[in-house]
Amino acid sequence: MSNSQNKRNVKANGSSGASGGGKSNSTGPKVGNRKPPAKNKAIADARKAASGGNRQTAVWIIAAVVVVALAAAGIYAVTKSNSDKEAAAAARDLGAGTVSVEDGTITWGEDDAPAKVDYWIDLLCPACRQFEENASATMEDAVNAGDAQLVVHPTAILNNNSNPAGYSARATEALLCAADQPQGYKFMKQLYEQQPPEGGPGLSDAELADIAKEVGLSNAWNECYESDEFADVAEANTQAFSENGYPGTPTVLVNGEQITSNNPADLKNAIDNAAA
Repeated sequence: MSNSQNKRNVKANGSSGASGGGKSNSTGPKVGNRKPPAKNKAIADARKAASGGNRQTAVWIIAAVVVVALAAAGIYAVTKSNSDKEAAAAARDLGAGTVSVEDGTITWGEDDAPAKVDYWIDLLCPACRQFEENASATMEDAVNAGDAQLVVHPTAILNNNSNPAGYSARATEALLCAADQPQGYKFMKQLYEQQPPEGGPGLSDAELADIAKEVGLSNAWNECYESDEFADVAEANTQAFSENGYPGTPTVLVNGEQITSNNPADLKNAIDNAAA
């Protein structure tokens, strides 16, 4: 091999500078100003990040535990609230009523109660549902305390407000067939709870039967409803409602005096005054 080749090898290895040039061909760091190789720096950064990451991870774990604890507390509070409401509703349940075909009424409470409260209702009537929601607890407490007797007159004044017509009458029959069973009052409340909108078909016979089953009514309800035992009651009650000149449902009377507001306080005051 010639000497010229050896000189090229020496220059390529950085042992000697090129003639006439001031720059070194060396690409390595200078010893006096050494920087860590890129690989080592990446490792150091990763360790640093890992150290800080552990603290951050711990913070996230603690936050997650707090969130889970709060969620559990919220679930407990909601469950307890629902349980309390169910217990209160069970305590107020009026159970079985007394059905009179002749009067077209359902009665809950004692005959000797000082306040006789008459409800004229239509089970398709939104205002009746609103009154039920506002005043039912007041009424139930008064009946259970012996201060009032509740007499319900189901009508069909909105019979033509369903399509096809007839839901109000069917709902009246369904209620009368249920009312003298232990779950009768629950059934009426469910008819309000699941009240269909005006202008629609109303609840079907199958849906009414489902509600009866849900609240625990016996097969006697099905037999009664299918027999049309109370088919004429809704029409008779509607006629009586019109003859009495009542303006609309709900019409609520305490010892014959009409309550003109949906405020449960007015109903309570009327019952209290009757008991005084």
